[in-house]
Amino acid sequence: MPYIVHDQGNKRGVLLISKTATPLTVTLNGPGVSGVNTTAQVLDGTVDGLVLDPEPGFVPPVERAVGPDGVVRLGPYAIALVHAGKQ
Repeated sequence: MPYIVHDQGNKRGVLLISKTATPLTVTLNGPGVSGVNTTAQVLDGTVDGLVLDPEPGFVPPVERAVGPDGVVRLGPYAIALVHAGKQ
């Protein structure tokens, strides 16, 4: 789901929600959501997007880089905010 935060200078991004119990690899395509310096704030109970922590409820959100090809890893039941760069 795309979003715009109007009271903070019209910051744009995409909200991703995974409803699967297995890790996912998501490929983002479009201006600002893929490429250099694009990051995602991810909450999924893992540190690396693959291995579920023994106590997933205590793993803080992590910032992950979105690859130059638009790929970002999400763990099980992930919620991620992808901060879009400039077009």
